[in-house]
Amino acid sequence: MKKQFRQSILKKRISLNKTSYKKRSKKIQENFLAAFPIQTFKTIGLYMPFNNEVDLELLIKENQDYKNTITFPVTKPGGCLEFIAPPDGCDFRLNQFGILEPTSGKAVPPAQHDAMIIPAIGADKNGCRIGFGGGYYDRTFHILKDSIYKPILIGLLFEFQMINKGIGEPHDIKFDYIFSESSEN
Repeated sequence: MKKQFRQSILKKRISLNKTSYKKRSKKIQENFLAAFPIQTFKTIGLYMPFNNEVDLELLIKENQDYKNTITFPVTKPGGCLEFIAPPDGCDFRLNQFGILEPTSGKAVPPAQHDAMIIPAIGADKNGCRIGFGGGYYDRTFHILKDSIYKPILIGLLFEFQMINKGIGEPHDIKFDYIFSESSEN
């Protein structure tokens, strides 16, 4: 069932024209910032958009204004992620999936983040994240499941990425908050 939702949502996401994509992405970021002013977080994990994932240009700019620590995921052997805080002017390179990753920087453990904005193909009605199926985020955050030190997990999704069924599985991570064009879900 997840495979069908993934294909349908990806098709819609990829078909967004540039104007609609930018306008919707900006509105989603504004909705997030209305609930969580960027200075709320000292350390925040972001991502480099891939395949028309919600653009984070506004959040990156806001973070730079406040000099918060920003990290980006880097894929590691074993199917996990490491979160790197790149220095100013750092180069980014494409990984094996075609996603930009910083080439240098300081590793920051997930538990040392205040919040993480996590990319997703979608989310089900229970807030379970639907990713590409590789399990990178699920494995990375599974170790924090029962920890008292864990970041707030946030999804920024286009409304059409919201699935009105419960299709999540026990290993899927759940978002604490999801923001779309209309509001927080």
